[in-house]
Amino acid sequence: MKYLKTFAGILSLLLLFSCKNTSVTLPTPGGRAGDLLIVIDQNVWNSPGGDTLKNLFQQDIVGLPWEETLFDISHTDHQNFIRILQTARSIIDVDVSKTYSQPKVIYQKDLFSKTQRFIKLQLPSVSDLKPVVEKEGMKMVSFMYQGERERFLANYRKFSNKELMQKVKDTIGVDMLIPNDFTRYSFQDNFVWMLAKSNDYMKYIAIYSYDYKSQNQLSEKNLVATRDSVMRANIPGSRPGSYMSTGMFYPPVLTQFMDHGKYVAELRGIWETVNDMMGGPFVSQTRIDEPSNRIVTVEVFLYAPEQNKRNTLRELESLLYTVKMADEEKPQGTQTKENEE
Repeated sequence: MKYLKTFAGILSLLLLFSCKNTSVTLPTPGGRAGDLLIVIDQNVWNSPGGDTLKNLFQQDIVGLPWEETLFDISHTDHQNFIRILQTARSIIDVDVSKTYSQPKVIYQKDLFSKTQRFIKLQLPSVSDLKPVVEKEGMKMVSFMYQGERERFLANYRKFSNKELMQKVKDTIGVDMLIPNDFTRYSFQDNFVWMLAKSNDYMKYIAIYSYDYKSQNQLSEKNLVATRDSVMRANIPGSRPGSYMSTGMFYPPVLTQFMDHGKYVAELRGIWETVNDMMGGPFVSQTRIDEPSNRIVTVEVFLYAPEQNKRNTLRELESLLYTVKMADEEKPQGTQTKENEE
């Protein structure tokens, strides 16, 4: 099962399921970003339903230069689900028992540890697992994916570059969370880029705007053409005659959705440098800023040669969900994808 356009709405459902334990001080969650523990007995794990569950969370992510899965899965049976494992950051508990009269899926937060996401599947029989996963799959992935995003944002908020955030807001009219490792930046007419650099990667944020004329400007073809034009003009490559372009060997995927009643076009794919060897993944979100009659695109992209990119791109991508136009009142970090087309 591939993570294709039909599944690009994993963040489209803002789940309100929660069961918060406030009576005790919870420990910090265990594991690394992208880890998922499945508590499941071996006979269920080896069933067709078990295969469906594995395939759901191990499908490939679109827009990466090589195969990386949505989550890194480990599993244990209920007998070995000891206390140290119960604090894992993301857990799915598949409980099969004749005591259940019908299948039920329970979504919980902060059950055994802080920021934990916990899904319990209560099933009368092993054969119930496959249809339940097929029905609830998008909600399950969305629920776990949102947990990853919220952890990244919680950390970023502790170490934000407030001075740069204010400068971006004042100059291009975009209010968003910007971490303090973004220390290099350039402001030009209707274009801003910011860079965070380490020995392993270069992380970028780019923001650009242009006049709104028609909805047709937000088609996949026109978004790519505009992106290529803007990036070529503003981000030259390191070699003479080199410039950034959208890679078409793996064509970008466009997802359209409504965010709090406003249209958003998300483009996800690979960028490359013409006449050079650099490249990597990117994610952009484009909105219509109606009061200013303009289109605004906020994009994150990554250069991390020879490195796995899923988690770093996921960190960057989380910043897109703090974006609002300067005149909007929506709190940072509350964006969701709604009413996906």
